[in-house]
Amino acid sequence: EGITDVNLLSETNGKVVEIYKNLGDWVNKGDAIGRVDNLDAENQLKQAEAALMASEANLESANISFQVSQNLYEKEMISESEFLQSKSAQKNAQAGYNGQLASLERARKNFENSEFIAPVSGYIAELNLEVGEMVSAGRQIAGIVNSKKLKIKTGVSESDISYVTKGDMVMINYNGKQYKGKVTGVGIRPASGSNNYPVEIVLENPQKILFPGMVIEGQIYSQTFENVLYTSIENLREKYDQTFVYIINNKNRAEIRTITLGQKVANNIIITSGLESGDRLVIDGIDSLTENALVEARNGFSAK
Repeated sequence: EGITDVNLLSETNGKVVEIYKNLGDWVNKGDAIGRVDNLDAENQLKQAEAALMASEANLESANISFQVSQNLYEKEMISESEFLQSKSAQKNAQAGYNGQLASLERARKNFENSEFIAPVSGYIAELNLEVGEMVSAGRQIAGIVNSKKLKIKTGVSESDISYVTKGDMVMINYNGKQYKGKVTGVGIRPASGSNNYPVEIVLENPQKILFPGMVIEGQIYSQTFENVLYTSIENLREKYDQTFVYIINNKNRAEIRTITLGQKVANNIIITSGLESGDRLVIDGIDSLTENALVEARNGFSAK
């Protein structure tokens, strides 16, 4: 699945009047995807703004009256009843202002909700909008997926989970190609309804070669190797219980080189002896090759 995968729901009712994006488009967080007719919402917003201004003026007048009444009461120039009446009017004006402020926020929210805004960045994986149709609050408008980075949720058996740690390298195999990922999370108890422990893997996917929902295979490696020689297992041949490869010597002729193998890593295998860095390996036409045959080195592949 994508590193982010969210559904955008409508928060209002109305008639769809514009659609700004298409299925498969990339959107940034905050981009508008479409909108419903917002004339009523706009009018309600203007009315709420006007009502708040009137309430604010009323509150200001009530505050002034209360200050005057308080000064007069302290000088015993008005009765307690008159003072309490002024105080009550001030509290009512404050409550009215607070209520109008809340109404304005609701009206502004309704107006803003007339546009469908992307909550995250990603590709529009699903778009359920048609100009002219009516939508209601709670309806799914779009699905947005960021597949530039993918998350894989899998499980590991109890016999293997102790070897898996956060940061381990993962080799993903799909359609004959390999992609490198990394373990980003390891569960400490089995997933519900399973004997396997949950493991999360993340891999970069900037070229959109892999898509959410694809079936892939992967291997987790708890070890990494540096400064080693390796080659594909497809380049190996065996004879008399010995493993060998063909290299191209300085006369551009095929030469058999017996090698010692180390650990297998995905479709590659480490060579512990028999090769040196810079040796040119034959990787094509091996089955029809004989020792000392003239070889045309077209791509210059060498041991790594």
